[in-house]
Amino acid sequence: MPDFDRLLEKYLSNELKETELETFMASALLPENAEKLRRAIERSLHNRTPVSFAGKEKLEQMFEQVMAKTGDTPPHTRRNKLPKTIPLIVRIAAAACLLLIVGIGAYKWRHSSIQKVEAPSLSLATEEVIPGGDKATLTLADGTVIDLNTVENGTLAKQDNILLKKNENGEIVYQREEETATPASGNRYNTMRTPRGGQYKLVLPDGTRVWLNASSSIKYPVLFDKVRSVEMNGEAYFEVAHQPDRPFVVQTNDVTVHVTGTHFNVSAYDEEPAVSTTLLEGSVIVESGGVAKTLKPGQQISKDHQGNIRINTVDVESAVAWKNGLFSFDGEEISVIMRQLSRWYDIEVYHEGKVPRRLFSGKVFRNLHLSETLKVLELSNVRFRLEGRKLTVIH
Repeated sequence: MPDFDRLLEKYLSNELKETELETFMASALLPENAEKLRRAIERSLHNRTPVSFAGKEKLEQMFEQVMAKTGDTPPHTRRNKLPKTIPLIVRIAAAACLLLIVGIGAYKWRHSSIQKVEAPSLSLATEEVIPGGDKATLTLADGTVIDLNTVENGTLAKQDNILLKKNENGEIVYQREEETATPASGNRYNTMRTPRGGQYKLVLPDGTRVWLNASSSIKYPVLFDKVRSVEMNGEAYFEVAHQPDRPFVVQTNDVTVHVTGTHFNVSAYDEEPAVSTTLLEGSVIVESGGVAKTLKPGQQISKDHQGNIRINTVDVESAVAWKNGLFSFDGEEISVIMRQLSRWYDIEVYHEGKVPRRLFSGKVFRNLHLSETLKVLELSNVRFRLEGRKLTVIH
């Protein structure tokens, strides 16, 4: 087998030939190359910590999922997962490498009609575009706007005997100063907003946990009444506190999600073709236009702008990959991928030439600089031109 060091060096410099890719991927899965992958990934990612809400335990799970899904690659390149005795950092590095090369690389095998794949040169005219991070603002009932990026941990405000705090983990939480606290007349509402290139985590007054994706917002009362109702736009993942006697309701556009306690994701960006709800645990009822549908775990319901409603069985891990610090492309068109990159990197995307109807699959960490993410996509014969925060896809 050709020297792995040489293949790795050629891969990192975009000089790896298509005829060498199969050998490289097979070598990358071998345990004896794990340390070399770790060093390469560290150099590639500049020792950055993954920009995600996931901790070490979740990263371990991500690694196992990646290894379990290597069935997407050709059968003769499959290997057993790395032994548990390998240190966590090495296994994460190996998983990172797999996320970068196996997912996108599998696209080439599924499209074997491509005779020659040259690695186009990404045209960079300005400084690096860095990935998004934990950024948000919180607007209080009296109109006060708190910049959560700069405010220190501790008590931020007091509303209706409710203390608003930022804890040591950077989460926004609500704490009753008195157990007898009741809503003021008309209640008070707070609104959290994430900008393009931002994400944030919130614990609602009832204990429900919410993860907001980029360019999203959620409006909620300081104290919930008999029905826990919130309004949102953009994308959010919910882990609802179980209170059977007080239903939890999410309202977005003309779609309403009813739940008593469950884990689900809602995507409702105006620029996307449909509003979708994906259920991970429990049960929800999604209502729109007088039509109500009950979801089971593993199902996703979507409603497009023409009012068409569809229920599909989906890969739920892919639907919430953003929460775990990943872009996950599961047979996506390039235009869909570019909208995700646009929101996360806060860039404007343009297309030069006719947009093809090719489908892309794979996973990429969201903590990469934009140029690094684009290099991964370039492996599928897509070219880009980056000028400031303007990205042009060349077809």
